[in-house]
Amino acid sequence: MAKVNLQRITVGDFLKRPFFKKAEVIASPSALQRDVTWVHIMDSTNVEHLLNGGELILSTGLGWKEDDEICLSFLRQLIDSQCAGLCVELVTYTKQLPEAAIQLAKDNDFPLVLFYEEVRYIDITQDHYAIFLNYHHKMVTELERLSALLNDSLLSGKDHISLLKEFYQFTGLSLLFEPKQGEPLRFPAKISDAKKQTMATETRSIKVMNHTIAHLTVYSEKEFDEFQRLATDRVEIALAQELMRSMYVEERKSRKEEMWLQRWLTGDYKEDDIRLQLQSMYPDDTFSSLIVCLGHRNNDTTTMIGNTMITRSLFEDRDFTLITTPYQQQTVYLLLIRKDVPTPQLYDSIREVFEILKEDRILDTYAIGQPQNQLNKLRFSYQSAQMVLAIHRRFGSSISPFYDDLHIHRIVYHMDNNHYLESYVQEYLQGLIQYDERKNSQLLRTLKVYLRSNGNKQETAKELFIVRQTLYHRLRKIEDILGSDFFDYHKRLALDIALLGYEYLYSPLSD
Repeated sequence: MAKVNLQRITVGDFLKRPFFKKAEVIASPSALQRDVTWVHIMDSTNVEHLLNGGELILSTGLGWKEDDEICLSFLRQLIDSQCAGLCVELVTYTKQLPEAAIQLAKDNDFPLVLFYEEVRYIDITQDHYAIFLNYHHKMVTELERLSALLNDSLLSGKDHISLLKEFYQFTGLSLLFEPKQGEPLRFPAKISDAKKQTMATETRSIKVMNHTIAHLTVYSEKEFDEFQRLATDRVEIALAQELMRSMYVEERKSRKEEMWLQRWLTGDYKEDDIRLQLQSMYPDDTFSSLIVCLGHRNNDTTTMIGNTMITRSLFEDRDFTLITTPYQQQTVYLLLIRKDVPTPQLYDSIREVFEILKEDRILDTYAIGQPQNQLNKLRFSYQSAQMVLAIHRRFGSSISPFYDDLHIHRIVYHMDNNHYLESYVQEYLQGLIQYDERKNSQLLRTLKVYLRSNGNKQETAKELFIVRQTLYHRLRKIEDILGSDFFDYHKRLALDIALLGYEYLYSPLSD
């Protein structure tokens, strides 16, 4: 297909019109190539704030008459505002331009057009508006043609490569497409680095559901004009539509993984069976470990597929392979890890993704299980993630979502599962609990802060917002109830567990 031939309107184009036959033109060939975006009659001399750039200014000289300094100031404002040029009627209000103004224009490659006879500027503007209307009509027509070509490609089921090729052939603009997953594409195949340095660029982020999945950079040998920017807008939208369609189709195909993962979770497969299945699904990958994460899932199937598309893209960007399935009122995220990664780095990447998902309201809470190096240990990772969620429900968002960060919390969880926690809490804290209920005091909270502060009385009083005398009184009462050995190592450890158990069973001892 021939490339679109939509010429920009330049100063030189206007000078070919009949109104300029008798005009004197002071301009180099390059100055005549300046783009004109509008034609404007202007005799005010304070104009910089009124201009957008690209205007061809028509003036009678009324604003400066014979004042050379005002004339130079006016011209500098036009140059600084990137105007296309200046046309001056040297008849009624001024008879000539100062030599300094002509030299200033030459130094800045700025075109001057001088009329020595009276000119009807209204006829020039009407003629120029007709040119602009014709240009914009052609531009809209060409943009519609481009949109039709892109839509035909989309409706024909062609991939994003076809869209990029259509755009390149239609506009003649070079481009670079960089997906977050996959190899970059260039049209033409090679653009030298030296040439890139001299070209104007437009870079667009291709987004699906508010997440960037690719970048498109378009190159032009000249500064981008309105048509080129609008054409880039259209291919950007078409690429987002095609990539979303492709991701959706792939996500629908991956639904068959759900049943297999659910059977894996229940322990139906041996490690050899798992390896064979993974090899058939991911023939080019070898996995060294796995980790199961849990989150609340949305019951809307359409939304869930869209959310899974985004989740998969985020994890794949960080070199994880994701298999996901709804299971027992939760969403299970199985992360397969290809290479050995330090645990802190692994956890940082996982946390980063889940915090993005929380921010986007794709899930409310999440839990990260214990990493496993053996594929048949999946269920252990799943059970550890379930434990984290259970603990999270009791303590709220104040605790870490990572199994490996929960130490004493896991002891409390197992004690509760074995129906021993409540009796343990009562054994160690019953006296304090009864005293607080009877006196409406805060001995439990005081004990918690005191133990956490390693017995530092000043720090404890400061955190409780009480004076030292009040703290001493409370500590004496705690000692009366628990015994003078309550700060001894073994008893202190038992009290720490009991306090956490109290919060697990009843409510947090708020700080």
